[in-house]
Amino acid sequence: MSARRHHISPNRAARTLAQLLVVALITIVGSVLPAATAHAETEYGYDISWPQCPNGQPMPPTDTSFVIIGLTRGLAFTENPCLQQHVNWAHDNEIPAQAYTMATFPTTDQLDTYGGNGPWSGTNRADKLRNVGYAEGRAAVASLNRVGWDPGVVWIDVEPRPAQPWPSSTSAQKLENRYVITGLMRALDEAGYGYGLYSYLNGWNEITEGWQLTGVPVWTASGTLDYPNEAIDKCTAVSFSGGPVYISQWTDGTYDYNLTCGGASFANFNSSRFVDFPPRMLFLNEIEWLADSGISTGWVEPEGTLTYRPWQPIARDAMAAFFYRLAGSPAFDAPATSPFTDITPSTPFYKEMTWMHSEGIATGYEDGTFRPWDPVNRDAMAAFMYRFKGSPSYTPPATSPFTDVATSDQFFTEMAWLRSTGVSTGWPDGSYRPVEPVMRDAMAAFLYRLNGI
Repeated sequence: MSARRHHISPNRAARTLAQLLVVALITIVGSVLPAATAHAETEYGYDISWPQCPNGQPMPPTDTSFVIIGLTRGLAFTENPCLQQHVNWAHDNEIPAQAYTMATFPTTDQLDTYGGNGPWSGTNRADKLRNVGYAEGRAAVASLNRVGWDPGVVWIDVEPRPAQPWPSSTSAQKLENRYVITGLMRALDEAGYGYGLYSYLNGWNEITEGWQLTGVPVWTASGTLDYPNEAIDKCTAVSFSGGPVYISQWTDGTYDYNLTCGGASFANFNSSRFVDFPPRMLFLNEIEWLADSGISTGWVEPEGTLTYRPWQPIARDAMAAFFYRLAGSPAFDAPATSPFTDITPSTPFYKEMTWMHSEGIATGYEDGTFRPWDPVNRDAMAAFMYRFKGSPSYTPPATSPFTDVATSDQFFTEMAWLRSTGVSTGWPDGSYRPVEPVMRDAMAAFLYRLNGI
């Protein structure tokens, strides 16, 4: 993050904000940003760190809407020497605050010191770098604990640092940089903090080669504004990492200003362990429950991050694995001869698919196939869930509860039962869309509700 950061808010300091924007924008582009261009929910604030120590730069006005307080002094494993004063100042003035910490590529000594200790094995360079990133995150958490502060959210600052540069000459070096960031994200997540990324497009590309983390919130930097609405436009533009933009920042050379984007108010958020699922998206809690329960572990990406791929249709083999785990992974000896013509004992999830068959949950197709890689449609999903619950006694209604499902349709009873239990209420237009594939995010919600019956 840059050495100077600050923010202001219209709802708490409209006059001060207007004055600062006028000064900043006239200085930059000779224009004034009209107050009306700001979204009604937009909040404005500052960020502060060691440059605001006594005898340094001034503190923000006390009527600012929020601040983001730096934990480090420019590099990882350092601490803002005025952290306690800054936290106390925000508390005493009743200013909402979050934190940010620096991600830094390790020195040789830091790699030797921290590389062998952490959640990764430390037996190879990739794991050592992940462990160093994890140690950077733990150092940030230690600073928070020392001053007795729980900010809810800790932003990870990823930008070039001349004092300790990120290697960026080759793709292999940029992949190594990702390992460090991965470890830092994991440390913050395990400590219970929401986390996001602060950077800008050129810096992010230089360090990570355009790494896409579509589920991780973004605090994006504009630098000095090229035109009055640039910071606001950053809210709706594609971010440097593909993640949703929560905060946009700009500077006038003296202060750094920030604003919240759209409905993303300055409030704590819970990050997902999956870096492709934003923390304010529908079904976050259900997906996290799925992971906590061991029903879905997602995918481990090359950097060591986890993805869930929420908007990918769930395939029939994965669906079998989900149901088997939801049942508690019961003892089951998979047959030596497959009951399906298109899977063998060496097929991934063979045990789970044949368990589904043995329980009468999935009988396969008339031609003897299971079709493990086909997507599960919503009508078939209803049938699987109905059978998983033991095909309970149920009299379907004479009139369909869905506008696009007839009482004569295959699996009508099962779909109507699903509606009666609240597992699936269908779409707002009254439809069920029986032949559409089930997306993985929706599957998490269905299983969560099914488990509660």
